[in-house]
Amino acid sequence: MYFILLALVLAGLLIYRENQSLALSRYQIKSKKISRSLKICQISDFHNHDHRGFQEKVYRAICQEDPDYIFLTGDLVDSRKTKPEVTLNFLKRLVVHYPCYYVTGNHEHRIKDLEKIHQAYRDLGIHILDNESLVLEEGLELHGFQDPRSQGRGLSKKDMEDYYRKLLDQASFDPQAYQVLLVHRPDFLSLFASYPLDLVLAGHLHGGQIRLPILGPLLSPYGEFFPQGAQGMQKLKETRQITSRGLGNSSFPIRINNPPDLVVVSLEKEK
Repeated sequence: MYFILLALVLAGLLIYRENQSLALSRYQIKSKKISRSLKICQISDFHNHDHRGFQEKVYRAICQEDPDYIFLTGDLVDSRKTKPEVTLNFLKRLVVHYPCYYVTGNHEHRIKDLEKIHQAYRDLGIHILDNESLVLEEGLELHGFQDPRSQGRGLSKKDMEDYYRKLLDQASFDPQAYQVLLVHRPDFLSLFASYPLDLVLAGHLHGGQIRLPILGPLLSPYGEFFPQGAQGMQKLKETRQITSRGLGNSSFPIRINNPPDLVVVSLEKEK
């Protein structure tokens, strides 16, 4: 009995430790399109993580990387334990040093006071990409799409794909520039790869929550077992997609062999 109790306590401590740890997922990409080498940090699925020690780890890691841009790919605030002030206080420290660009996730569109939260983001100086495109600098274009949940509840996967396709059809792409797309969901790489996108940054799947040896990620937020592309970089045609494991948790607060990660992308100018 005591052995079982001790084992449960140790397991709980290990899970807690992994939830509060931070991994840096680094990717290096070379391209002739960009005019200079750049560094990007991606924050996804923060879910108003209110552990101050963890927030400090993330903040210090970003400052040490000293990125040119921070891209925020949704679910910064959790719809179940909504504490927007936690996320705002964290972002307030970042925008002083780095330009931040944000798209919504599915959780944001469940929150009644979303526009109030977005206005607070704007007041901080965060750029909210509402299905729009912009030129960040010479040789670099950025596209940001709201999560399909913005269109209502109960959307099928085909509905979501049609939503993204319509937005991509409306977008313009300079063939000489490096094209980056920010979305929340990583499920549509085959669609994204049919457009002239160089890099897609996504999140949402929390790395599968539990990662098993050989088998990989166990569970997606949809309840799908062994989801594909739950973390890391995939490439299809000329498009690379990087999926963050996220920094927080929501209704399923357990991570095993799957620590939260800060994505760091180094874009190197290829000669």
